Amino acid sequence: STPKLAPTIVKPQELISLLNLNAESISTVSVYSTMGELITSFQVSNQEQLTFPAAQQTGYYVVDVQTETEKVSLRYIVK
Repeated sequence: STPKLAPTIVKPQELISLLNLNAESISTVSVYSTMGELITSFQVSNQEQLTFPAAQQTGYYVVDVQTETEKVSLRYIVK
């Protein structure tokens, strides 16, 4: 199944879970600001989910999930 974020609307530094990761492969998870600046990135292997804190600044963020076979872009909002 496709990776998804929960929740997608958060307060600054609230924990977000990235669900439905492919436990069979290594995923690179990169978080970008709307300006395209890399905020943080994670290497995830043999895990179906990752929990990380939302950014401190309010705004939209893009979470790219890259595996050997696919790339998915997700969004969350800090209010």
